[in-house]
Amino acid sequence: AKNKKNNRKSELLYQEAETAAVTDMLLNGSDYPQDLFRKHHITILLNQFHDIIPGSSIKAVYDVTDKEYSEIISDGRAVKDNALSAIKSSLNTKGGIFVYNPTPFVLSDYIKLNGKNYYAQDIPSHGWKVIDAVETERKVCVSNNTIENDVIKVTFNDKYNLISVYDKVFE
Repeated sequence: AKNKKNNRKSELLYQEAETAAVTDMLLNGSDYPQDLFRKHHITILLNQFHDIIPGSSIKAVYDVTDKEYSEIISDGRAVKDNALSAIKSSLNTKGGIFVYNPTPFVLSDYIKLNGKNYYAQDIPSHGWKVIDAVETERKVCVSNNTIENDVIKVTFNDKYNLISVYDKVFE
């Protein structure tokens, strides 16, 4: 299970890292880490081999893959973080907050920065937006068996099984 989790984590991380690296290259002329990506993509694919990914290899194999995934994830995070920092540094945020969305969907959500909540609305897919640094109160009420905000109410039974979801917007 750990190997499958690390493999999927690596696949998703490298999508984000490559998107950020390409954006940084196009906007700022930064170097694209092609050799590092190639090296780690080969390892990610190798670790999908039919004896490795399902968990039917010997312990020594998983000792090696643990080290490989550790390096893959560390390097991927570093590439992504460096690229996003370079992109952010090249923008004039005018006191706003740089928000990056690595997903293929437009997102709106609360973000927490330095202990304060901000609402980031309509952040483009695989893109970013600079939002106003206006603190917002996150309105979520939690009780023993419900979680509720201004949009939705979710109710659970005594065993915390979901028993209802009520959409307050589309009554």
